[in-house]
Amino acid sequence: MNRQEITTRRGDGEKVTIGYGTLILKNAQGKPIGVGMTFQDITRYIPLPLKAEFIRIVDRFFTPFALSLVVSSLYLGFANPKRSGFP
Repeated sequence: MNRQEITTRRGDGEKVTIGYGTLILKNAQGKPIGVGMTFQDITRYIPLPLKAEFIRIVDRFFTPFALSLVVSSLYLGFANPKRSGFP
């Protein structure tokens, strides 16, 4: 399946993002017999600029916090050491 997105505007000027996918339909022998297409309005799933800025702020603070948790768990011995071979 091939998935793409296109952004356009409605008649009233509102921005709309459409996700679409194509799929080659095949018979039992594996020979192409047609094409299927799906369309979905994904406008509400695209972050607004304000939401994107909020995500960047959260990432800026969460990434160092998550890294400190991983490092401290390794240092304190809460993480399992990597073993070679099978158990």
